[in-house]
Amino acid sequence: MATAGGELFAWATFRPEAFTQPTYSGAISLAPKLIGPIQTATNRLDQAREQLARVVDGAVRVYASLEASPVGAANEISVLHISDIHLSPLGYTFAQQLARSFDVDFVIDTGDISSFGTPAENLILSEVPGFGLPYVYVRGNHDAFSLQQAMSHVPHATVLDGNAANVDGLTVYGLGDPVFTPNKLSGLTDQAVADQARAVGPRILGDVQAMPRPPDIIAVHDDRMAEAVAGYTPLVISGHFHVPSQRLMDGTLYLRIGSTGGAGANVFTTQAGVPLSAEILHFDPGANGAPPRLIAYDLISQSPTSGSLTIQRHLVVDEFGQLTPSPSSSPSATEAPTPAPTTASPT
Repeated sequence: MATAGGELFAWATFRPEAFTQPTYSGAISLAPKLIGPIQTATNRLDQAREQLARVVDGAVRVYASLEASPVGAANEISVLHISDIHLSPLGYTFAQQLARSFDVDFVIDTGDISSFGTPAENLILSEVPGFGLPYVYVRGNHDAFSLQQAMSHVPHATVLDGNAANVDGLTVYGLGDPVFTPNKLSGLTDQAVADQARAVGPRILGDVQAMPRPPDIIAVHDDRMAEAVAGYTPLVISGHFHVPSQRLMDGTLYLRIGSTGGAGANVFTTQAGVPLSAEILHFDPGANGAPPRLIAYDLISQSPTSGSLTIQRHLVVDEFGQLTPSPSSSPSATEAPTPAPTTASPT
């Protein structure tokens, strides 16, 4: 009776779809194997439902299958998104570990590499070649134009400031932050900063509308700069606020990450430290003329004091459980549902 009761409870509370949206805590080196590939996990969902009828045995088989799987599907495009390094070599070390462990195709940095906007801070760019990957950069509000110019001479680096680039099959558009406020006592109010950020929205919209097709990614430091393109492009990535978030506007997904550098000098100022934050974007490259599309993203956080790592996988799905298609080149009449958050656990 005890065994039957245990099996009944496990069956009643087991959610096989959670295997496609796992949460992982542990070492970076183990994360790619244990969190599993995106497309493979999605395709296996129906099979997993059938196998899990046996509950215990089924769970063991699925875990073993995920552990043995490669990092991702052979044709999947993976992008590491970092932001707000704020002069932290610790943040660059963290980002480079992620890039190697997850075998990403390239890196996008949405700005604030520096903190005070001085020429001496350009030395931090010596960390960039360590990735050994294409590195796409847009200027943040703490970054001087001299840093942007220096970045343009770094091997494998691409600076986006009102232009687009094709990197490993993805079209990325970027624009530097219109505000330069390395000094918190600059006199600009929060509202003035927000107004200046939104003021460049028409320029970004005009650039996007002039392109042959919408870019796969719009990269800006402050996502308020790109609110005008809601409905015209599938994805906007940013940083600036040091707090991860997600929102959907007219079918456009806006993803913010926290500070990859743990807010720089503030990384150890709180009792538990400011978490180092990054995300990995997973794209289906498309086929038969279809554009690439974001199918999932992993939100990654690491404690600078304990080294504890947490990865939360989010699938980009619609209300029918299908992967969300990219929006058309014009705003949609209805707002798409929000991406499925990673709160479920397989156990």
